[in-house]
Amino acid sequence: MLLALTPLPGHAMWGWMTGAAVTDFNAQDWEILKREAQRALETVDSGVRVNWQNDASGNSGAIKPLMDFTHNGMTCRRVAFLTVTRKGMRGVANYNLCRQPDGEWGFVSDSEIAR
Repeated sequence: MLLALTPLPGHAMWGWMTGAAVTDFNAQDWEILKREAQRALETVDSGVRVNWQNDASGNSGAIKPLMDFTHNGMTCRRVAFLTVTRKGMRGVANYNLCRQPDGEWGFVSDSEIAR
């Protein structure tokens, strides 16, 4: 299973993950990030950090599921993403990812969760 909207090219599906640090990522960085995020969502307990690194680009980061919850009948996880570029630029953001009816994980905004 891949993270939400896999048919979109490159990192377009990750538009919800904004910030200066990720603008420096190349296609290989995004592939590594997506693979490790999938692993974190599927197999890692809340509170466990999954690190990733692309030796070729020098970019790296971590994914840490923070908590599990249910929203509109979907299994969801609040997840922290840390990104670090080879230039030392860092980004940290938390997102809600919910398993959609088709089995894919997709972004759900805080305002949607609050309803």
